[in-house]
Amino acid sequence: RYLYLQVLGGKAFLEHLQEPEPLPGQVCSTFTLHLHFRNQRFRSKPVPCACEPDLQEGFLLEVHRDGPGDASKMADATTMLSICDQVHMVLIKTDTSEDTTLVSSYFLDWRRVLCAPNGKTNVSVELLGVGKQMPYY
Repeated sequence: RYLYLQVLGGKAFLEHLQEPEPLPGQVCSTFTLHLHFRNQRFRSKPVPCACEPDLQEGFLLEVHRDGPGDASKMADATTMLSICDQVHMVLIKTDTSEDTTLVSSYFLDWRRVLCAPNGKTNVSVELLGVGKQMPYY
């Protein structure tokens, strides 16, 4: 079994409201979304920091069984309901000098898709900034 997680963009990154559109070839600060799910790691392509960053990415997550010797077996629907591991989403900002900053960390409970019609659901995730930053959506 697989879980396909599609990121459809970002909105209200207010800290970057006044950020000018980067010119072609210009070095600029970027956002990268990192995911972790059951020993699988993924990351998006870096996108320029903006008030509405163009985070358009799809991730195919494998859902395996937990038991000994079952690591290579896909989980059935009943087993999937019992899996409580969440998708850990981490947003990182990389500035022009290659320094990285944690922008947000979020745990997504993916199991709601199991009871959704056609096995699809849309979820808006609020990525709260760390420290004194504003919340990101």
